[in-house]
Amino acid sequence: MVLLCCQIPEKNNILESSSNNLPPNYDMGRLRAEHAHNILIKMKELGLPESFDDSLASLCTDVADLISALNKVTLISEKITAKNTDQWESVAECLADMLAEIEHIDWHTSSIKNPLKEIAEYSYNFLSD
Repeated sequence: MVLLCCQIPEKNNILESSSNNLPPNYDMGRLRAEHAHNILIKMKELGLPESFDDSLASLCTDVADLISALNKVTLISEKITAKNTDQWESVAECLADMLAEIEHIDWHTSSIKNPLKEIAEYSYNFLSD
């Protein structure tokens, strides 16, 4: 769960507070889905066999989520350095948000390794000498 910077949830009600105050970001959802879909389509157009479907699904999801999380880290960083961020409380909240995104990135970084290796090894079979 990620809270927007400079948002102060009640300590005992973080989930309810964040879900009520954060409108869905449909544009980000569409971008993530488009990234995942484009990777899937390209791999299938190149002839990736169905036996790689589970790895491909993980790869597509992880890449899309990594791109999204990195964008969020960039936005959080910009909020920290904004001229109107002059309170430690705001900075602390932004750093907590950044940590949550970094942990999200770390999870996807671990998750993507095996599918990425499997599909990369398969693709190297088609290189000409």
